[in-house]
Amino acid sequence: MANYISHSRSNYFQVLDIPKFHDWCNERNLAFQSKERDKTLWMIYPDDSTEASFPDGYYDDDGDLVEIDFHSELAAHLIDENEVAILIEVGYEKLRYFCGFATAIRKTAYGYDELHISLNDIYALIFSEWGLETTDASY
Repeated sequence: MANYISHSRSNYFQVLDIPKFHDWCNERNLAFQSKERDKTLWMIYPDDSTEASFPDGYYDDDGDLVEIDFHSELAAHLIDENEVAILIEVGYEKLRYFCGFATAIRKTAYGYDELHISLNDIYALIFSEWGLETTDASY
């Protein structure tokens, strides 16, 4: 039996409060890196000690799963509504299937907005643009 293997990372984005952002990353088992442009930009990815996907929860002291809204938490760290964090994940299970996802997140006055795209969107695009149905790239 094969295991699903994935790798995830973000683009670089500007954060509102660097110490609070670092604390949040540590709490969520995220590694982070910065690069300097005319401002400091940050990128995140799952720490090596966790799964290679961004978290959707954690286990409390009693061993119960506590779900989180990771996108909302990330949006709260963005400097303003013009800053966009993009989370990208690619994964595979041997040659059985490949997958890829991207989510763009931005802060709004009401919380956050997000956009999603998947590699599997190609099937609907083939049908809508060319009127053709095709086989999946999986078995």
